[in-house]
Amino acid sequence: MSGRARPRSRRRRRAFAVLAVVLSLLAADQLVLAFVLADGWIGGLRVAPFDPPLFSAVQFEAVARLREELRVGVPPERPIRFDAALGWGHAPSSGSGEDRFDELGARIAAQPSQRVRRGGAKRILVFGCSFSYGTELGATESWPAQLGALRPELEIVNLAVPGYGLDQALLRWRRDGRELDADEVWLGFLPAAASRNVNRYRPALSHWSVTVAFKPRFVLDADGGLVLVPHPAATLTELLRLCTDARAFVDAVGESDAFVARARPAYLPSGAHWTHHLALGRIAWTLVDRLGPDAQTLLADEQGEVFAVTRAIAHTMAREVEAKGQRFVLLVLPGRDDLQRADAEGTAPWQALASAWREDGIELVDASAALRAQGAPAADALWAPGGHYSAAGNAAVARALATR
Repeated sequence: MSGRARPRSRRRRRAFAVLAVVLSLLAADQLVLAFVLADGWIGGLRVAPFDPPLFSAVQFEAVARLREELRVGVPPERPIRFDAALGWGHAPSSGSGEDRFDELGARIAAQPSQRVRRGGAKRILVFGCSFSYGTELGATESWPAQLGALRPELEIVNLAVPGYGLDQALLRWRRDGRELDADEVWLGFLPAAASRNVNRYRPALSHWSVTVAFKPRFVLDADGGLVLVPHPAATLTELLRLCTDARAFVDAVGESDAFVARARPAYLPSGAHWTHHLALGRIAWTLVDRLGPDAQTLLADEQGEVFAVTRAIAHTMAREVEAKGQRFVLLVLPGRDDLQRADAEGTAPWQALASAWREDGIELVDASAALRAQGAPAADALWAPGGHYSAAGNAAVARALATR
């Protein structure tokens, strides 16, 4: 009898020991939850759940500014506006200083453009993001402006908008460029920005973003064609609601934004998922949200959504432009990180995509060689403080394009 009792006693002691450890860990977890994660921040880092979906003091301030603009109107000197079709954009005939826009909403360099081309000029419409717009530079220092100075017979209409994905560029061409009198349409592509094409809420992609904005995107149908998922907010009032109401936010973009979808419980209202009641669960979702593949890895994955959607957008835009009888040119404008990654891996992360675009019959110009001839990526003189091309970097691109 005593021999059988001893094994049972040992099992009970082990069970009590395991239970004690579990309870101690749970108690420690709850102490961390109560005293470390109570306000949802650790050392300036937002911890899941992200309710509301804002990640920095700057973004909270941006929401407050948008609320004030909704109340009193947008200041005349602020050219960037909410756009229910594109997400954001430049108001025609607006701006001041180095950021002025003509009646087309194009950045003014030497002179404004009008709906009818300048007499005798060959007109080129440029779409893209900040690397085509010329962010961090004066209006005459962007590569479109410098190209126009090198080739006076060209009228370069700079319709690029900072922060745009290729999806927004295509939509802008359809709305603002399709009916313009032009000979060619150029689309600038920053490889590191390809992930924007599967994103709908800017801060979900870039937690450091100084803007709080939503955008449309495309998904692919069974035949590989583009299907538009429109902007989730028809008005600025609705945009502000999505920024401050976690449930409305997840209902609007929880499935269609790739970066929200991969960590969906991190964006649910506080307490809506069982993991929200554990410090370990909250930390785990924070890491899942932050530690996904980087932009270059996503772009290089030929079976991935970023690759497929990005390829389809440029292919579609090329077909639509050429159907208008205009020439389409796709410009690869690599950033410093893109070139450094190419050096580290021995091949450009966008190489497979560039090959696919050429197979699609797209005329493609890669500015890598022109930048490398000037010492990129190491040459600091080619880069502005925020990572865009400097005036010298833009000049290298302009000179290469001027000889085509």
